[in-house]
Amino acid sequence: MKTFHICTRMRQNVPYIDTWIKFAMSRNVENLTLRFDHLPSSNMPEFFYNNSSVEQLSLELHFSPMIPICYVPWTSLKKLSLSSCKLSDECTATILSCCPILESVTLDSCDQLNVLDLSKSQHLTTLEIDQSLGPTQIVAPYIRYLSLTNFKLPCTLVDVSSLTAAILETSLCLFKNLKSEDILVVLLKMLEKLRDVEKLTFSAKFLQTLSLALALGRCPFPSVKVNDLTLETTLSSVEFPGIEKLLQSSPGVKKLTLHVLEPGTVPLLIPIMVCNFHNPLLFYFCLGHFNYCRV
Repeated sequence: MKTFHICTRMRQNVPYIDTWIKFAMSRNVENLTLRFDHLPSSNMPEFFYNNSSVEQLSLELHFSPMIPICYVPWTSLKKLSLSSCKLSDECTATILSCCPILESVTLDSCDQLNVLDLSKSQHLTTLEIDQSLGPTQIVAPYIRYLSLTNFKLPCTLVDVSSLTAAILETSLCLFKNLKSEDILVVLLKMLEKLRDVEKLTFSAKFLQTLSLALALGRCPFPSVKVNDLTLETTLSSVEFPGIEKLLQSSPGVKKLTLHVLEPGTVPLLIPIMVCNFHNPLLFYFCLGHFNYCRV
Protein backbone atom coordinates (compact mmCIF):
# COMPACT_ATOMS: atom_id res chain seq x y z
CA MET A 1 0.00 0.00 0.00
CA LYS A 2 1.51 3.30 -1.12
CA THR A 3 -1.22 5.83 -0.19
CA PHE A 4 -3.24 6.23 3.00
CA HIS A 5 -5.65 9.13 3.70
CA ILE A 6 -7.68 9.74 6.87
CA CYS A 7 -10.03 12.66 7.37
CA THR A 8 -12.39 12.78 10.35
CA ARG A 9 -14.17 15.61 12.14
CA MET A 10 -16.11 13.44 14.58
CA ARG A 11 -15.07 13.21 18.23
CA GLN A 12 -16.35 9.63 18.53
CA ASN A 13 -13.53 8.52 16.22
CA VAL A 14 -10.81 9.81 18.56
CA PRO A 15 -10.17 6.40 20.26
CA TYR A 16 -9.31 4.86 16.89
CA ILE A 17 -6.86 7.47 15.64
CA ASP A 18 -3.75 5.85 17.11
CA THR A 19 -4.76 2.49 15.64
CA TRP A 20 -5.23 4.01 12.19
CA ILE A 21 -1.84 5.70 12.32
CA LYS A 22 -0.17 2.46 13.47
CA PHE A 23 -1.78 0.66 10.55
CA ALA A 24 -0.40 3.20 8.10
CA MET A 25 3.07 3.01 9.66
CA SER A 26 3.05 -0.79 9.47
CA ARG A 27 2.34 -0.66 5.73
CA ASN A 28 5.25 1.74 5.05
CA VAL A 29 3.02 4.09 3.08
CA GLU A 30 4.70 6.67 0.86
CA ASN A 31 1.84 9.18 0.58
CA LEU A 32 0.19 9.89 3.95
CA THR A 33 -2.63 12.37 4.66
CA LEU A 34 -4.00 12.85 8.18
CA ARG A 35 -6.71 15.42 8.92
CA PHE A 36 -8.13 15.48 12.45
CA ASP A 37 -10.28 17.91 14.40
CA HIS A 38 -9.61 16.04 17.65
CA LEU A 39 -6.66 14.04 18.96
CA PRO A 40 -6.62 11.47 21.78
CA SER A 41 -3.88 13.53 23.47
CA SER A 42 -2.32 16.98 23.10
CA ASN A 43 0.21 15.70 20.54
CA MET A 44 0.57 13.17 17.78
CA PRO A 45 1.61 9.75 19.12
CA GLU A 46 5.37 9.26 19.36
CA PHE A 47 5.41 6.36 16.89
CA PHE A 48 3.98 8.70 14.21
CA TYR A 49 7.33 10.49 14.00
CA ASN A 50 9.21 7.22 13.48
CA ASN A 51 8.65 6.68 9.76
CA SER A 52 11.41 6.48 7.16
CA SER A 53 9.22 5.44 4.22
CA VAL A 54 6.87 8.41 3.81
CA GLU A 55 7.65 10.65 0.82
CA GLN A 56 4.61 12.94 0.91
CA LEU A 57 3.03 13.99 4.19
CA SER A 58 -0.04 16.19 4.61
CA LEU A 59 -1.08 16.90 8.18
CA GLU A 60 -3.96 18.94 9.63
CA LEU A 61 -4.24 19.01 13.43
CA HIS A 62 -6.83 21.71 14.19
CA PHE A 63 -4.27 23.83 16.05
CA SER A 64 -2.79 21.06 18.14
CA PRO A 65 0.95 21.39 18.76
CA MET A 66 3.57 19.28 17.02
CA ILE A 67 6.11 18.04 19.55
CA PRO A 68 8.39 15.56 17.76
CA ILE A 69 10.83 13.28 19.52
CA CYS A 70 14.49 14.28 19.41
CA TYR A 71 15.10 12.50 16.12
CA VAL A 72 12.53 12.28 13.31
CA PRO A 73 13.73 9.75 10.71
CA TRP A 74 11.81 11.20 7.77
CA THR A 75 14.73 10.49 5.50
CA SER A 76 12.53 9.83 2.44
CA LEU A 77 10.27 12.85 2.83
CA LYS A 78 10.14 15.13 -0.23
CA LYS A 79 6.87 17.03 0.20
CA LEU A 80 5.56 18.32 3.54
CA SER A 81 2.22 20.10 4.00
CA LEU A 82 1.13 21.28 7.46
CA SER A 83 -2.26 22.87 8.12
CA SER A 84 -3.68 24.31 11.35
CA CYS A 85 -0.64 23.21 13.34
CA LYS A 86 1.14 24.94 16.20
CA LEU A 87 4.81 25.02 15.21
CA SER A 88 7.53 26.30 17.48
CA ASP A 89 10.94 27.25 16.11
CA GLU A 90 12.48 24.27 17.91
CA CYS A 91 9.92 21.82 16.52
CA THR A 92 10.40 23.10 12.98
CA ALA A 93 14.19 22.95 13.26
CA THR A 94 14.00 19.35 14.50
CA ILE A 95 11.79 18.27 11.61
CA LEU A 96 13.83 20.04 8.95
CA SER A 97 17.12 18.66 10.22
CA CYS A 98 15.80 15.12 9.71
CA CYS A 99 14.53 15.60 6.13
CA PRO A 100 17.68 15.64 3.99
CA ILE A 101 15.88 15.44 0.60
CA LEU A 102 12.90 17.70 1.32
CA GLU A 103 11.82 19.56 -1.85
CA SER A 104 8.57 21.33 -0.94
CA VAL A 105 7.05 22.84 2.23
CA THR A 106 3.50 24.20 2.56
CA LEU A 107 2.27 25.92 5.74
CA ASP A 108 -1.44 26.77 5.92
CA SER A 109 -2.92 28.53 8.95
CA CYS A 110 -0.01 27.62 11.20
CA ASP A 111 1.12 29.76 14.12
CA GLN A 112 3.79 30.15 16.85
CA LEU A 113 6.58 30.02 14.26
CA ASN A 114 8.93 33.00 14.32
CA VAL A 115 12.03 32.08 12.31
CA LEU A 116 11.80 29.64 9.41
CA ASP A 117 15.40 28.67 8.75
CA LEU A 118 15.79 26.55 5.61
CA SER A 119 19.47 27.29 5.13
CA LYS A 120 20.41 23.62 5.54
CA SER A 121 17.67 22.30 3.22
CA GLN A 122 19.65 22.35 0.00
CA HIS A 123 17.07 20.36 -2.01
CA LEU A 124 14.15 22.56 -1.00
CA THR A 125 12.86 24.51 -4.03
CA THR A 126 9.25 25.36 -3.14
CA LEU A 127 7.85 27.25 -0.13
CA GLU A 128 4.17 28.15 0.20
CA ILE A 129 2.71 29.95 3.22
CA ASP A 130 -0.97 30.87 3.55
CA GLN A 131 -3.11 32.38 6.33
CA SER A 132 -0.39 31.94 8.92
CA LEU A 133 0.62 33.93 12.00
CA GLY A 134 4.29 33.61 11.21
CA PRO A 135 7.00 33.16 10.36
CA THR A 136 8.26 36.70 10.80
CA GLN A 137 11.62 35.80 9.25
CA ILE A 138 12.41 33.50 6.34
CA VAL A 139 15.90 32.22 5.63
CA ALA A 140 15.65 30.17 2.45
CA PRO A 141 18.70 30.55 0.21
CA TYR A 142 17.87 27.55 -2.01
CA ILE A 143 14.16 27.96 -2.80
CA ARG A 144 13.18 28.78 -6.38
CA TYR A 145 9.47 29.42 -5.84
CA LEU A 146 7.82 31.38 -2.99
CA SER A 147 4.12 31.97 -2.37
CA LEU A 148 3.09 34.26 0.51
CA THR A 149 -0.68 34.68 0.64
CA ASN A 150 -2.77 36.35 3.33
CA PHE A 151 0.23 36.72 5.62
CA LYS A 152 -0.90 38.34 8.87
CA LEU A 153 2.39 39.51 10.36
CA PRO A 154 5.24 41.54 8.85
CA CYS A 155 7.61 39.03 7.28
CA THR A 156 11.30 39.69 6.68
CA LEU A 157 12.89 37.84 3.77
CA VAL A 158 16.36 37.41 5.21
CA ASP A 159 17.76 35.31 2.35
CA VAL A 160 15.91 34.22 -0.80
CA SER A 161 18.88 34.64 -3.10
CA SER A 162 18.02 31.71 -5.45
CA LEU A 163 14.41 32.75 -6.01
CA THR A 164 13.12 32.86 -9.60
CA ALA A 165 9.34 33.16 -9.04
CA ALA A 166 7.19 34.63 -6.27
CA ILE A 167 3.53 35.34 -5.49
CA LEU A 168 2.54 37.96 -2.91
CA GLU A 169 -0.94 38.50 -1.52
CA THR A 170 -1.93 40.38 1.59
CA SER A 171 -4.55 42.81 2.80
CA LEU A 172 -4.38 46.01 4.80
CA CYS A 173 -6.90 44.64 7.31
CA LEU A 174 -4.52 41.83 8.22
CA PHE A 175 -1.93 44.31 9.56
CA LYS A 176 -4.17 45.54 12.36
CA ASN A 177 -1.42 46.88 14.63
CA LEU A 178 0.65 48.75 12.04
CA LYS A 179 0.42 52.28 10.71
CA SER A 180 0.24 52.80 6.94
CA GLU A 181 3.81 54.14 6.89
CA ASP A 182 5.04 51.01 8.65
CA ILE A 183 3.12 48.77 6.26
CA LEU A 184 4.77 50.51 3.33
CA VAL A 185 8.20 49.92 4.86
CA VAL A 186 7.37 46.21 5.28
CA LEU A 187 6.22 45.87 1.66
CA LEU A 188 9.17 47.81 0.24
CA LYS A 189 11.64 45.68 2.17
CA MET A 190 10.04 42.59 0.67
CA LEU A 191 10.21 44.09 -2.83
CA GLU A 192 13.86 44.94 -2.27
CA LYS A 193 14.59 41.28 -1.57
CA LEU A 194 12.63 40.30 -4.69
CA ARG A 195 14.27 42.81 -7.02
CA ASP A 196 16.23 40.12 -8.95
CA VAL A 197 13.35 37.62 -9.25
CA GLU A 198 12.44 36.83 -12.85
CA LYS A 199 8.71 36.19 -12.39
CA LEU A 200 6.49 38.08 -9.92
CA THR A 201 2.76 37.90 -9.24
CA PHE A 202 0.92 40.46 -7.12
CA SER A 203 -2.70 39.99 -6.06
CA ALA A 204 -5.40 42.66 -6.07
CA LYS A 205 -5.26 42.70 -2.26
CA PHE A 206 -1.53 43.40 -2.38
CA LEU A 207 -2.02 46.19 -4.94
CA GLN A 208 -4.72 47.80 -2.81
CA THR A 209 -2.57 47.55 0.31
CA LEU A 210 0.41 49.01 -1.55
CA SER A 211 -1.71 51.85 -2.96
CA LEU A 212 -3.12 52.81 0.42
CA ALA A 213 0.30 52.67 2.03
CA LEU A 214 1.78 54.81 -0.78
CA ALA A 215 -0.88 57.45 -0.17
CA LEU A 216 0.45 58.11 3.33
CA GLY A 217 4.07 56.99 3.20
CA ARG A 218 7.07 58.54 1.50
CA CYS A 219 9.84 55.97 1.07
CA PRO A 220 12.24 55.23 -1.81
CA PHE A 221 10.69 52.59 -4.06
CA PRO A 222 13.12 49.87 -5.21
CA SER A 223 13.69 49.14 -8.88
CA VAL A 224 12.96 45.50 -9.73
CA LYS A 225 14.49 43.47 -12.56
CA VAL A 226 11.44 41.30 -13.18
CA ASN A 227 10.97 39.93 -16.71
CA ASP A 228 7.53 38.35 -16.28
CA LEU A 229 5.07 40.41 -14.22
CA THR A 230 1.51 39.34 -13.37
CA LEU A 231 -0.96 41.70 -11.73
CA GLU A 232 -4.30 40.41 -10.49
CA THR A 233 -6.67 43.38 -10.44
CA THR A 234 -10.33 44.27 -10.21
CA LEU A 235 -9.53 47.56 -12.01
CA SER A 236 -10.60 49.42 -8.90
CA SER A 237 -9.22 52.95 -8.61
CA VAL A 238 -7.70 52.07 -5.23
CA GLU A 239 -5.35 49.66 -7.01
CA PHE A 240 -4.08 52.11 -9.63
CA PRO A 241 -1.36 53.86 -7.57
CA GLY A 242 0.19 50.49 -6.69
CA ILE A 243 0.00 49.30 -10.30
CA GLU A 244 1.51 52.55 -11.57
CA LYS A 245 4.37 52.45 -9.08
CA LEU A 246 5.20 48.81 -9.83
CA LEU A 247 5.24 49.45 -13.60
CA GLN A 248 7.41 52.54 -13.19
CA SER A 249 9.85 50.50 -11.10
CA SER A 250 9.99 47.56 -13.54
CA PRO A 251 11.72 48.93 -16.67
CA GLY A 252 12.91 45.49 -17.82
CA VAL A 253 9.49 43.83 -18.04
CA LYS A 254 9.12 41.74 -21.21
CA LYS A 255 5.79 40.10 -20.42
CA LEU A 256 2.99 41.78 -18.51
CA THR A 257 -0.11 39.78 -17.64
CA LEU A 258 -3.19 41.51 -16.20
CA HIS A 259 -5.75 39.25 -14.58
CA VAL A 260 -8.91 41.38 -14.54
CA LEU A 261 -11.08 39.67 -11.96
CA GLU A 262 -14.86 39.76 -11.59
CA PRO A 263 -16.34 38.70 -8.23
CA GLY A 264 -17.78 35.21 -8.22
CA THR A 265 -16.46 34.15 -11.61
CA VAL A 266 -13.59 31.96 -12.79
CA PRO A 267 -11.06 34.04 -14.76
CA LEU A 268 -10.44 33.03 -18.36
CA LEU A 269 -7.18 34.04 -20.02
CA ILE A 270 -7.89 35.77 -23.34
CA PRO A 271 -5.26 37.55 -25.45
CA ILE A 272 -6.38 41.09 -26.26
CA MET A 273 -3.47 42.82 -27.92
CA VAL A 274 0.26 42.70 -28.49
CA CYS A 275 2.26 45.91 -28.43
CA ASN A 276 5.70 46.22 -29.97
CA PHE A 277 8.08 48.33 -27.92
CA HIS A 278 11.87 48.30 -27.61
CA ASN A 279 11.23 45.45 -25.17
CA PRO A 280 8.03 43.84 -26.51
CA LEU A 281 5.30 43.52 -23.93
CA LEU A 282 2.75 40.73 -24.23
CA PHE A 283 -0.52 42.01 -22.85
CA TYR A 284 -3.20 39.63 -21.72
CA PHE A 285 -6.45 40.38 -20.01
CA CYS A 286 -7.95 37.72 -17.79
CA LEU A 287 -11.70 38.31 -17.96
CA GLY A 288 -14.31 36.75 -15.74
CA HIS A 289 -16.81 36.17 -18.55
CA PHE A 290 -16.87 36.15 -22.34
CA ASN A 291 -19.40 39.00 -22.33
CA TYR A 292 -16.69 41.34 -21.13
CA CYS A 293 -14.50 40.54 -24.11
CA ARG A 294 -14.78 42.84 -27.13
CA VAL A 295 -12.19 41.66 -29.69
